[in-house]
Order: sequence, then C-alpha cells, then structure tokens
Amino acid sequence: MNGFNPKLFWDGRFRTHGHTGESDPILYAYDQQRRLEALQRALTRAGVSITAHTKILDVGCGTGDMIARFSDYYQPEITGIDLSPETIAYTRQRFASNPKVKLLATSLEELDLPAASFDLVIGVNVLQHILEPGSFSQAISRMTGVLQPRGHILVMDFSPIKVAQRNPSPYIVIRSRQDYIDTFNQAGCRLILEYGMPRLGVRFYRWFMAQVARRRPKSPQVTSSTEGQAVTTSAAHPSMGQRIKRALLAFFEPWDRLFAPMPARYTDMRILIFQKF
Repeated sequence: MNGFNPKLFWDGRFRTHGHTGESDPILYAYDQQRRLEALQRALTRAGVSITAHTKILDVGCGTGDMIARFSDYYQPEITGIDLSPETIAYTRQRFASNPKVKLLATSLEELDLPAASFDLVIGVNVLQHILEPGSFSQAISRMTGVLQPRGHILVMDFSPIKVAQRNPSPYIVIRSRQDYIDTFNQAGCRLILEYGMPRLGVRFYRWFMAQVARRRPKSPQVTSSTEGQAVTTSAAHPSMGQRIKRALLAFFEPWDRLFAPMPARYTDMRILIFQKF
C-alpha cells in the first residue's frame, strides 16, 4: 500500500527515537506508563492470572517495556516478536541476562511457532498497522492459533465505535470496535472485557502544542506518531520548557487514572481481552 515498507519504517523509527513509540519523548514517557498500568488493571479485571509458569507471546514487543514490567512482577516465560531487526537486536541486549525471555525478529504473517503453546497473547498497537483486510484476519488467526484453549488474547488499538477516517497515515488503518470483535469471534474467541483508555493528558497535550505552533508558526515540519496521527511541530516547540510540558501531563495524570476505564462511546483507544473457545 503506497509503497510502504514496514521493516524499513520501524527500523528507521528505532534509529531516530531509540524506541518505536511516540516521537515526543515527554509524551512517550507519560503515555507509555499509563498504558502499562492499564494493561495490568485490565488483565486483573478480566481474571487473567499470571504466574512464573505462564507462557506469554508479546506481538510487536518493540524495546520490551511490557516484557520488563511483566518480568518484574510475575517472572513468566515470554516470547517477544517484532518485525524490526534493529529493535529486536537492542531488546535482546536488554534481556540478555533473563533466560525466560526469548526474542524473534519476525512478523505475525511469518510467525512459525507451535500451535496452542501460549497461555496469553498480547498485541499493543499492532493490528492497526496491518494494512490489508486479508492480512488483518490472517494475523488474528495466527494469534489464536498459538493460543491454548481457554487462553486469552489482549489487544490495544484505536478501535472507535464509528470510523471517521480509515487511513490517517500510510502505516495505519483504523478499524471499528465491532470489526475487532467480529474478526476475533470468527477466529474462535469471545470478548470478555473492554477497557477504554481516557488519555486525557495525551489529548490535551497535543491540543495545547498545536495551539503553540499555530500562534508562533516557524518552518513547520510534520512528524508522525505510532498512532497514525500527524503532529505538526515547529521551532516554537523547543521554546516550551520541559518543566511546563511535564506539568501539563502531571495535572492530568490523576484524572486519567480516575476515569479509567472509560465507556466505549467516549474514547477511541481501548483494550479488548478475548478468550479462546
């Protein structure tokens, strides 16, 4: 689609930012922490227990923040996959001393692991980067194929009730909440929990920075976030002190926790947890 090469894109993103997440480092640190907290809360609400014997597949593991969090809390066996060889090379170094972490440079489409070999499969902002409808269904089939019966799949993606813009960038496709539910149902899974992400701090931060750029326009440049939303930046942004930026996010942190989980109709990003029939 549009000549987009996923491996080259994510390798380049890692080289530029040191990770494959949000390009703004302050926003990335805030949003990543909220996501990790939400993942743990969602799994607890769904009654998904993780122990040292749990086998987890982390699809699109990136630099391994989720692997680190689960390892610190539960010490499970984790296999992480990512289609960016450069990212996986870094993540292998990060977990070189942990024998319970295995890392593979591969995509879901190329995934070659034994059937029914995992208790929990996780994909955070992964499926939205699979561009073709057929590949989307195939990816979900592969995720469910390596899952044990009665095992669980957790996905976090932009999945609005109604899709206003399907292709906001060359590397993302926004599918509706119902698209996810229907495709997982067809693959033999049922939805057991939905956890809406408030992301109030992220939303206000982006709005505020856009106002700063609009009032002081200087040589605008367009950078892309992993969420597929083009963010206009300019020379005005560096003039915003880091303390001010962090203070904006710190103000919203308790509100992001208070309003989580948010009802489906009020948010576009959500965690969906499915159980295999």
